[in-house]
Amino acid sequence: AYISSSSGYMIHNSGGTALTANWQGQAPIQGFGGYGPIRINGQCLAGHQQGQPLRWEGCQQGNKSQIWSLNGGRLKNEGGWCADVEGNRSGAGVRVIAYQCSSGDNQRFRAHRVESSQTVAGRIASPEVKKVFLQTAQNAEPGTRISLKSGKVISNDGATVIASSSAVIAAGGGNVIATGGGN
Repeated sequence: AYISSSSGYMIHNSGGTALTANWQGQAPIQGFGGYGPIRINGQCLAGHQQGQPLRWEGCQQGNKSQIWSLNGGRLKNEGGWCADVEGNRSGAGVRVIAYQCSSGDNQRFRAHRVESSQTVAGRIASPEVKKVFLQTAQNAEPGTRISLKSGKVISNDGATVIASSSAVIAAGGGNVIATGGGN
């Protein structure tokens, strides 16, 4: 549903170019399960040439530059290029480019799955915390962090949910990123 760089910024479509971005309720990736096209709003991520930005373009069946695998933290297309955060920089607004594969941290990516706030709440043992969590998620603005331990808005405690609509993105390690007000 979402892919982020090793520095924690998600891959985002900005005017047809792949950039790193903070989570702000952007559209999720559709149908990527670790292999195949990476689609957002009918556009596919493509990497054609070393050093050039990855582009969001019309999907073309069989186009090797648009077929990706996420394996061992490396995002590589069938054209032989790896997704690379340009210049090993951190932060939002950095281009993601096609580059020769290496073991650098700037070529490490992670997928996040979408879950409803109800599904996430189902893993909270305490009925009181579950109730607070669901109320907090329902009213949360995009980017809000919510503790799975208390159900309340937090700044950062290692068990978080970031809310923004009706879905929650599980990031692993007890962290969750949610899209909007939750379900």
